[in-house]
Amino acid sequence: MQETSELSARMDDVSRLLKEKHGVRGSTLARRLRRANARLPRRLRQDAQILQEAETLSDHPRLAMTLNDARYMRAADAMVEHLDTIDVADRRKGFWLGVLGGMAFNLLAALILFLVALAVLGYI
Repeated sequence: MQETSELSARMDDVSRLLKEKHGVRGSTLARRLRRANARLPRRLRQDAQILQEAETLSDHPRLAMTLNDARYMRAADAMVEHLDTIDVADRRKGFWLGVLGGMAFNLLAALILFLVALAVLGYI
């Protein structure tokens, strides 16, 4: 019984971290995992499916007793470990730097096209 409560606490941690780090919303862990599936690395998608299975089993009183399998804790630990390493501020900064880099490239390309057009027309 203690392992089941420990697993449910770990699953709550995963749910909380998914909301904090990826900003996914949902009322259940399964819904949050489904929404964050594309943002998770491939190796963790299998763990996400295991946790979804564990959540559905935990809703049923008799099936919840089968949750003492070590693979559920391993999956929860792997998810928590991965989500703890995500730096939200760094991801946000990287996103804006990518946007600014794209804008700078487009501005440079437009300037070069403008200069080529001026050269072709004989103004330069």
